[in-house]
Amino acid sequence: MYEKINREDELVEILEKFIIPKKTAIIGLGNELRCDDAFGVLVTNALQKILPPHIGNCVKIVTASTNPEAFLDVFDSYENIIVLDTLAPSLNNKGLMATELDPEFMEEYRLTTHSVSLGKLISGKKTLLIGIYASCLDYEIKISLQTAKAMSMVIRSVYKSLLSRCNLIE
Repeated sequence: MYEKINREDELVEILEKFIIPKKTAIIGLGNELRCDDAFGVLVTNALQKILPPHIGNCVKIVTASTNPEAFLDVFDSYENIIVLDTLAPSLNNKGLMATELDPEFMEEYRLTTHSVSLGKLISGKKTLLIGIYASCLDYEIKISLQTAKAMSMVIRSVYKSLLSRCNLIE
């Protein structure tokens, strides 16, 4: 169901196949007050700072934090959705992963740390989840080294993929 991501080029390849200009939204979820749960929020915030303003002509980048249902218009307006989020802690899984989501699967199982069902939000959409398994979900404003490394890889990979898919000049 999911693919563990070990190298940046693996993620770039996945993203380049998934990003369709003018039809893709990148949505960051998370809680900045809960350690690694900040992953998606911190990645989209960083992308919004480093990408040129006209990137919005190619893809929509949204920081939805803990309230993805407030962005129903974004979920409704785009065919492809990339969700950046923290995954529920698992003893068997660590690190960064990517998977194309099946809305029906998301209705049955809680994969992320949010109470809202992503299955309802992504219904009928092609959705890629890029997530990090949480090492820490305490109420602290910090992230683990594992999450910091994953964030760096995801930011670089999305940037490279957008340069390619959106014909941006570096």
